Amino acid sequence: MLIFLKCHDIGKQKKSSIVAIFGIGLIGSCLARTLKQYQYETAYNLPFSWQHSSHRIIEKEDIKYCIRRISNNVNGTAFHDADSQCRIDFVWSAGKGGFDIKQNDTTPEMDSFSEVLEMALAVSRENPSSQVGFHMVSSAGGLFEGQRNVEIASEPSPRRPYAIMKLAQENILNDCDGLVRFIYQPTSVYGFAGLNRRMGLIPTLLWNGSKNKVSTIFGAPETLRDYVWVGDIGNFMAGMISSKTSVSNRFILASGKPSALFEVVNRIENTLNKKLFCHYIKSGGNAEHNTFSPKTHPVGWNPLDMETGIRKTHNGIATGFDYIQ
Repeated sequence: MLIFLKCHDIGKQKKSSIVAIFGIGLIGSCLARTLKQYQYETAYNLPFSWQHSSHRIIEKEDIKYCIRRISNNVNGTAFHDADSQCRIDFVWSAGKGGFDIKQNDTTPEMDSFSEVLEMALAVSRENPSSQVGFHMVSSAGGLFEGQRNVEIASEPSPRRPYAIMKLAQENILNDCDGLVRFIYQPTSVYGFAGLNRRMGLIPTLLWNGSKNKVSTIFGAPETLRDYVWVGDIGNFMAGMISSKTSVSNRFILASGKPSALFEVVNRIENTLNKKLFCHYIKSGGNAEHNTFSPKTHPVGWNPLDMETGIRKTHNGIATGFDYIQ
């Protein structure tokens, strides 16, 4: 996990904004890089174990100690002092399994999520004069799987353990009155965060296409999905964090312009200027359409068109770009 710091001059005092990111994968790494554009600096890079709860006991204390230390050094007050008014944001962008995770494999993530949430609540209790926010990355694609023209008022209907887990995490977070709560529900996220990270459909098609390899696609050519570029998610989340708003909210982050799988393939072929070799595996679940209304767009959400997003992803793969530099 990473801890970021931004200092502010307020009159004769310096105040701090602290961001603790748990999960430096596709979205978390993009958010980390975007925060640097908002003048946040990396303060600590600390371990946070998934499988070993005994390790997390020490690691959680280390993380809280580092947050206290940053706040004390910048504000010049004790962490619990009433004059210390820093903003502290916890970000949960972690996930070890992915969309097809099995039920038994959700337990480590639920345990880790619960402990990070309790950590945020502990920090809030110890520093009552400061605002503490909690930002959770959920999944619109999972929560609304198989639904068409999803809107803000649409009811989640999770079908897989992954989405059931995400909804449970949302419900747990919503019950935490001591935090400013932000839930982000992106649709199918694509982008590139480094060659050693898990890649989804679009970067895999780009990579395999450049190597003349066959790509296996789970779905039918006509299957509709809503795709969003990870850079847009990082920009939106960084904007919410830097705004320091005290109003809890939930955001569906969708393009509102669904694309069939064959359209995605065609756009990638145009980007690469070569033919892709694809093998479709169709079943009842993975061939269902999933679309979202443009009415879900929150204020400040301006998603890129897919052609531009694919080109940016391709450039990242071609240069070996990593969001953490």
